[in-house]
Formats: sequence, structure tokens, C-alpha cells
Amino acid sequence: FDNSFPTPISGGCSFITIGRLSPEKNHKRLFEAFIKVIQKYPETSLYVVGDGSLHSDLHHLASSLGLSDKIIFISFTANPYPLLAACDCFVLSSDIEGQPITILEALTLGKPIISTDIAGPHDLLKDGYGKLVEPNPEALAQAMIDFIGNGKEMNRLTFNAEAYVLEVREEFERKVLGDN
Repeated sequence: FDNSFPTPISGGCSFITIGRLSPEKNHKRLFEAFIKVIQKYPETSLYVVGDGSLHSDLHHLASSLGLSDKIIFISFTANPYPLLAACDCFVLSSDIEGQPITILEALTLGKPIISTDIAGPHDLLKDGYGKLVEPNPEALAQAMIDFIGNGKEMNRLTFNAEAYVLEVREEFERKVLGDN
């Protein structure tokens, strides 16, 4: 594990989100959900990795919600994978996503995933690779609480990154090159 990051709390549960700190990622929803989670499981932490236009607003929001000691902000890093691997669950609270690369990265590392049920994540997780929830703080909080309550386990399919890449490549070739 890279010592430049604070280590997730031993014995607690650590959630992580990675992405731009911008409105469409709806970190506010995640923070509102996280309040409910720590009320039930106080030894829980949330890592927020990324930079963006809402950096100072989100720091202020975390502070005003009394979450400064539970939310760990980490600036953009080219290699967040050791931290992602060390955390217990990846969470995405976005309103809009295209092809969510962070979900593919979390799947490749074998991480459980909780995401709002929107277009991009829906397509990746709909078959049971992660947990899709309604885009509201209550549903997000309940999924996080359930994850901890189930011993940090989630019923999910195992993701095969190599098979996924082949499938996507074949689909691309069919659409671009035709059925030759």
C-alpha cells in the first residue's frame, strides 16, 4: 500500500469514490447518505479522490455536516489503485455518466460497487456485477448500510476484464467495419 495515502481504518469500513469534483458527480448526495451510514456505523470512512471546480465547496460541505474527520479528500493521483484496492467498496453517486471508467477499474480490482442507477453504470452493473440504487441519499445510504451489515460482502458476479475488452472490441469492429 502506498504510504502517501492515509490508511483505511482497521476494523471499520472504508468507501471510496474517484472522479472529478463537479456538479454531475453529485458528491452532495453521497455526503448526505454518508451521514446516515456513520450514525449506524461510526467507524466508517469515505475517501474522495479527485480535483475539480467544487473542491472548496465540498470541503466546506463536509465540515458543515460534521464529517471532516470521516471524509478523507485526496487530490487527483495518476495511480489511485492501491487506495482503491485497500478500501472495502467503491461508490458512485453521479447524475450523469457515459462510460464510467472508475467502475471498470473497480470491477477489474474485484471491488464491490454501489452506484446510482443511471445510464452508464446501469449498462455495466445491470447483470449483477454491483448494486444499483435509485439516485437519492436514502437509497444510497441503505445500500451502504446493508453492505456493512452483511459483513462487507455483496452478492455479485465476478467480472472478467479480458472477456469484457474482447466483447467491446468485437462490438466496435461490427459497428465500424460491418459484418465482414
